[in-house]
Amino acid sequence: VEMGEELQRRKLCHKDSVTRMCLNSDNTILATGSRDCDIRVWDTATGECIRTLAKHNDWVRAIKFSRDGSKMASASFEIIIWDTNTWEILHTFSVRDANSGEEGEDEDEYLINTVAFDKTGTRLLSGDDDSNLKLWNIDSGECISNLEGHTSKIASAYFSHFSDGKETIISRAAMEIKFWNPESAVCKLTIAHDGINSIDFNDDYTKMISGSDDKAVKIWDLGTGMCITTLSGHTDFVLNVRYSNDFTKIASISRDDSVKIWSVEKGKCLFTGPQISDEYEADFDQAIGSIQQFFHFLVNEKTYEDKKTSYTIGISGDSEQNPKVKFNRKNKDLAYFKEDSIVHFLKRIC
Repeated sequence: VEMGEELQRRKLCHKDSVTRMCLNSDNTILATGSRDCDIRVWDTATGECIRTLAKHNDWVRAIKFSRDGSKMASASFEIIIWDTNTWEILHTFSVRDANSGEEGEDEDEYLINTVAFDKTGTRLLSGDDDSNLKLWNIDSGECISNLEGHTSKIASAYFSHFSDGKETIISRAAMEIKFWNPESAVCKLTIAHDGINSIDFNDDYTKMISGSDDKAVKIWDLGTGMCITTLSGHTDFVLNVRYSNDFTKIASISRDDSVKIWSVEKGKCLFTGPQISDEYEADFDQAIGSIQQFFHFLVNEKTYEDKKTSYTIGISGDSEQNPKVKFNRKNKDLAYFKEDSIVHFLKRIC
């Protein structure tokens, strides 16, 4: 029996490291992409792999569900739109084809790093290594707009809204954050700052926080585009930042092996949590969704007040290129990656 279980476990494994994951809107389905070029679809209630999608020709760099969960987009050199009821392909988009007439370009420059649906599920946003930020019509497969202005790799891009209440595209590259009007493809605000790794926004989108390579957490006024507060204390790159649900606190995680909780009003650090020893670990970039969940849990449950609890996270790793996230959490479900490329589900870890 044990050998049979082991064979079944290996059958369900990705054949190489997991690169991306995404949950649908009701958290019933988890999709994972891998360097083996496959996407595996998992039932979060049972932990079982219910589908393997093998249509990409290179490793999977982005996965996203539409808001209603009826579609899923995955990306590598190309973008594939999937019907999540049948898991059949609806459309395939090519950035290279959209950039017609540009001969002699290196194919690697069109590796797609990020995709996002608009709220209606009829348009898709994509960003790639060659600073192309494109808006697609999902039904026709045509590129609607080229949003031009970035000069380096697009790290992330998504639909949101601005302080004026209008739908806005927010894109992040190495040197700047840009806010776009999706109808006119005009950039309405640029915040320039080198080495930004993570951003988050307050409830009315009048303020933005950032974590960056300069070891600082910054608060920005989106009316002026100016930095109004700098929170200093980390001794290495700040890799991720998140607001608490009431927006009175900020959580930050750094390559210096610490998590910090900050008071927005006082501009001071309330708590510094060191790296913890735990058997569960994951590549930071791959597990970004889990880390976001952890930040909100850590900040909003105020678990930093009780240092005996295990609701903590930290960074470890023997190189700057391969940071690790170690974490532990009680009475919460969590999807996470381990180095053996298997998707594990933690339930009610005590």
